[in-house]
Amino acid sequence: MADSGSWQRYNRDASISITVLGVVFVGLRFSSRHLGKVPLGLEDALIVAALFNLFVIFVLDLVMVKYGLSLHQSTIPIDDIITINKLLLPAEVFYCTSLILTKTSILAMYHRIFHIHQPTRIAVYVLGAITVIRAVSLIIASIFQCIPVSRAWDKSHPGRCINLKDTFIANDVVNAITDVVILGLLIGRVWKVQAGWGVRIRAVGMISLGGFVVFTSIYRIITLVDVDFDDLTYTLGRSNAWCVIEVSSGIISACIPTLRPLARALFPGVFSRKQSSQGQGNSSYLKPGNGGLSDDSSRDGVYKRPEVGVGFDGDEYPLTVVKVRGRVEGIGFQKRLGIMLSEIIAHHK
Repeated sequence: MADSGSWQRYNRDASISITVLGVVFVGLRFSSRHLGKVPLGLEDALIVAALFNLFVIFVLDLVMVKYGLSLHQSTIPIDDIITINKLLLPAEVFYCTSLILTKTSILAMYHRIFHIHQPTRIAVYVLGAITVIRAVSLIIASIFQCIPVSRAWDKSHPGRCINLKDTFIANDVVNAITDVVILGLLIGRVWKVQAGWGVRIRAVGMISLGGFVVFTSIYRIITLVDVDFDDLTYTLGRSNAWCVIEVSSGIISACIPTLRPLARALFPGVFSRKQSSQGQGNSSYLKPGNGGLSDDSSRDGVYKRPEVGVGFDGDEYPLTVVKVRGRVEGIGFQKRLGIMLSEIIAHHK
């Protein structure tokens, strides 16, 4: 990819491929929700909104490529350069908005599962606040990078502009750090589940697949460092493509933890119901969305074991083990003892 034309093909092909992949994973997410009989929640609505933002960024990127993005600025008509600069402004806004939606979707899932664990709940609130404040500040900086605003796309207008490149690099460093912390938060909670090594390793391995978004965040910082305002249309092309890649990777990462029911249907030998039962043998079950013990638990603490695969958040196993264990720890000793005894009796039947 030595010439400008090949960079345009790289930009276009990469954007199309990763956008299609993001759409596929969102489709798999909702298929898994349907198979697992898991009701839709706030995190699902946020992912749909993030997918809409991805579409907008993707279309804007293709239009900019059509006008000459990834070509040397000296070879592009001035009117096309102005058009590219105009399109960059909404692209930056939708990019920042998509980061808010994707990260808050993941954090909303964490909150629903771990809301009874106070340290995790506080961490979710702090990370959510950092995500929103950072993205909103970047949106404001993008819109008002120049005074007047029109100078952002037409440098012939008198005025002044901030160094948006340094602003984006600084914010992207924070973005990469929050990605690492969010991923580490989930892995840390899952690793503390009192389950077999095999169960925990499989769960952590599945979650770690979402770590690709960390790589995309870091690599996008590298592409921003190479941006040269004297040849902006050429040097910004790769960074712009990685905006699309980063957003789609974030959506994919948010969808991966929800795919267990679908994986169980496609690969029953690996994700069998028997394995699920063994993995959850020391926990109560949840009805989707009720945030607590199943209605099959009576008020005196003795619970009736439901059929595996029905009446619990199967898509997030073994995350529910963490959720239910915390719930049980939060109730009185007598009720907790009753649940433990009923587990022992049920286990030996």
